[in-house]
Amino acid sequence: MTHSKIKVLAISGSLRSGSYNSGLITAFQAASHDELNVTIYRGTAELPFFDQDLEGENIPASVLALTDAIRNADAVVISTPEYSGSIPGVLKNLIDWASRPYGASPFAGKPTAVLGASPSPYGAQRSQEQLVAVLNAIKAQVPRRRASGWPCN
Repeated sequence: MTHSKIKVLAISGSLRSGSYNSGLITAFQAASHDELNVTIYRGTAELPFFDQDLEGENIPASVLALTDAIRNADAVVISTPEYSGSIPGVLKNLIDWASRPYGASPFAGKPTAVLGASPSPYGAQRSQEQLVAVLNAIKAQVPRRRASGWPCN
């Protein structure tokens, strides 16, 4: 009996060419190729700033590609750096676009895992916590953090 691999969309919250988080996503893809079908989303830099005036008939093609990629995935993995104690603006912008249309976000009910890497003394702990809060607000299915920390059960 054969079964199809779980389709995972992997998103890095960084645009930097030498990003630790993009490297983490690439390593995740390489490590799980036998078990999962991991696609790395590479369109973050193409997304315009979120603007409600661009919704509906005016929605940019890059936003449609993003929301289609999320809808077509069985699960999402996001790796976030920590900038100024929070998630990067480009990642928040991506999530703002993907939270639309209101009440019908492609993230709603989507199993979504959060990773992070940062050379700061806190690692990416604060950005991961804030990212989880944002994902919960748009009804993504994020595993709960155990009292002992990550990973979640």
